Amino acid sequence: MNGAAQPGIAVWGVGTHARRNLIPALASSPWRLTGLLSRNRAVTESVAASLGVRVYDGEAEMLSDPAVTAVLLAGPNGVHYHQAKAVLGVGKAALVEKSFCENCDQAAELTALAQQHGVLVAECFSYVYHPQFEQLKAALSASGRIMSLTARFGFPFRDPSDIRYRRDLAGGALLDVGAYCLSAMARLVPGPAKVKWSRMHTAPGYEVDTGGQAVVEMANGVVGLCDWGFGRAYRNEIEGWGVSASYLAERIFAKPADLRTEIRIVHQQDNRLESVTVAAGNAFAGMLTAMAAARTDGAMQATLRDDILEQAALIRDVRRLAGR
Repeated sequence: MNGAAQPGIAVWGVGTHARRNLIPALASSPWRLTGLLSRNRAVTESVAASLGVRVYDGEAEMLSDPAVTAVLLAGPNGVHYHQAKAVLGVGKAALVEKSFCENCDQAAELTALAQQHGVLVAECFSYVYHPQFEQLKAALSASGRIMSLTARFGFPFRDPSDIRYRRDLAGGALLDVGAYCLSAMARLVPGPAKVKWSRMHTAPGYEVDTGGQAVVEMANGVVGLCDWGFGRAYRNEIEGWGVSASYLAERIFAKPADLRTEIRIVHQQDNRLESVTVAAGNAFAGMLTAMAAARTDGAMQATLRDDILEQAALIRDVRRLAGR
């Protein structure tokens, strides 16, 4: 692709996730990286030098750069609202790492601002754009009646200094891993999803929630169980239980780009085990490619805004029903 035709994107936040996943994926997408902005100047300059891009001196310089048509917000949850508001306010697209923001009011304000300016705003759930998730969704859709879905995502505690454990940066297990489980329920079954029951807990010594469960009711009587948390053995999977078959997709929410995965299907009629192999794929590159297309597609933009609002409502209801 001609570089002049590529939309320019800046990355705001150059933490481990951005350096390991997001910035490398830009090279396999239609975007052209224009520069980086982060509070850690030394790290930012090192990364920028290796890529041959500029380091912005501040927010104003980045947002006034005519080469920037979009900003990828890769910082902690707690800074997303103010950063996205600044980006959207100058008529640039905002691609926001999950979780999008802290509450429904913020989500409503930002999606309305994007619509007002006619620009893209999106929540970056990359797993949705991996072939494994696409094949699981297709298999469930073609299988006939699905009775229930179970999504689990969690892992052992990490270093105590991890930003996931900071209340001032909107850390906590719900926004970090529970959000994935809830988003899967909303995307795997067409129609509205509503939280019917939930609970959250906080392990001793932590200032944020470290785990939880929720029951989600979906269209056609499908029931979903979401189970997530820190400080537990690694799980990263979705199970589906239907009338004619059951399904298991492991490593569904996060995986290396070079990992081949599978979907295991047990057919009720003959108890046959079918293993559907899924080719390796870079979910982040797939997501960024889809969002580049959405820049000029009003219908896609509307769908992404609706996804943000539905996800924010699910998060709100989990907290409300859990007494948080």
